[in-house]
Amino acid sequence: MNAGDKAWAAENLSSYNEFDIFVREGLRRREILSFKHFQPQFGFLCPDGKQPGVDFLGHYENLAADFEFVCRTLKVESKLLRENQNSSRMDYEKYYTPETRQIVGEVYRDDIEILGYSF
Repeated sequence: MNAGDKAWAAENLSSYNEFDIFVREGLRRREILSFKHFQPQFGFLCPDGKQPGVDFLGHYENLAADFEFVCRTLKVESKLLRENQNSSRMDYEKYYTPETRQIVGEVYRDDIEILGYSF
C-alpha cells in the first residue's frame, strides 16, 4: 500500500474496527465510494454502460481454468504461477448478517449482476 492509500485509510477507515460496522455505517458514504478500492467495478469494465468492454471476464474462483482458456485463445504457452498461496480458505459469507448482505447487494448490485455473482 502506498503512502497516499495509507493516509486515506487512516483518515476514512480507522474508525471502523469491525466489518459489520463498516458496512452499516461507512460503505454508502460518498468519501468511501469515491476511493478506487471501494468503487463498483462495472465502471472500469463497462465504459459504455453495463456491457463489458472486453471479450472475456475471468473469475478468481476459476483462476486456473480461466487462465488456461486465455492461453488457448491467445495461442500462448504459459504456466500459472501459484505463489503466496493461502492454504486456508475463508468462507466470506460468515462475515455477513442479513442487513450487511442487503447493503453490499445494493451498493454493488451492478457488479454482482454483470459478473454473474450472487449471495
